[in-house]
Amino acid sequence: MFEVSVTRIADVVDPNTRTVKVYAELNNSRAELKAEMFGRVRYVKQVRRLVVVPPGAVVEGAGESYVFRELSPGTFAPTPVVVSGRGKDCVGVLRGLDPGARVVVDGAMLLKAN
Repeated sequence: MFEVSVTRIADVVDPNTRTVKVYAELNNSRAELKAEMFGRVRYVKQVRRLVVVPPGAVVEGAGESYVFRELSPGTFAPTPVVVSGRGKDCVGVLRGLDPGARVVVDGAMLLKAN
């Protein structure tokens, strides 16, 4: 048995096999897994609901991550967030942002410069 971290899940289902590719990272230092091997996966952790934002919404700086949250129309404030995993299309936010909060999703770096 291996403990793995899922890094990406494909966004298409193979119509012939009805499978979805899952990309995962694991320690194979003992070379137990070989190229072209197949396996079965059982996900055992509880699913957690997260606030997600597009990757362009998260700004990194001074050792922390933050987003620009809209306070009122045209007024934005940097809000520190704790992010979870980064996917191709989204970033999970563990703390710092409530569901439904309006954030800058494109051009946040321009606000950082001001």
